[in-house]
Amino acid sequence: MTNGISDFGTLLYSASISGSTIGAYSQVGEVVKIGFGELKVKTVNLTSQSSTNGYTELRPSGAKEISESEITCNFISASGLNVWKSDIDAQTIKSYKMIFGTSASLVFPGFCTSMKISAADAQSPNSLTYDLKLQPTGDATIS
Repeated sequence: MTNGISDFGTLLYSASISGSTIGAYSQVGEVVKIGFGELKVKTVNLTSQSSTNGYTELRPSGAKEISESEITCNFISASGLNVWKSDIDAQTIKSYKMIFGTSASLVFPGFCTSMKISAADAQSPNSLTYDLKLQPTGDATIS
């Protein structure tokens, strides 16, 4: 039997940040699909005319980054979308928490960079959803 966990039941929460204080988390949207950005080490190119056999020589720069997280949520109400619009307008940095199943979570500070409501198609009706992009800033904690 596997010890892997299911991704079903993944939830997304946000909380305000004031200085170093994180407020209470509240659930944001009904998550349909969620993906955390890629953790990357930035590199420095140290290639020279004497690099062995002409291969590129890269070294870690010490800087790291996390690419955007992409989330799809069910459309529940206009008021829910207005929260995201307000965050985009104000360029608000919040603390986000993704809870995967019942045994793992990921927390990161970030801001919403994009919100798009899906197209409604009368020929192929489906649930109305919206897509978000969250840009982490700083470190993430996995527990």
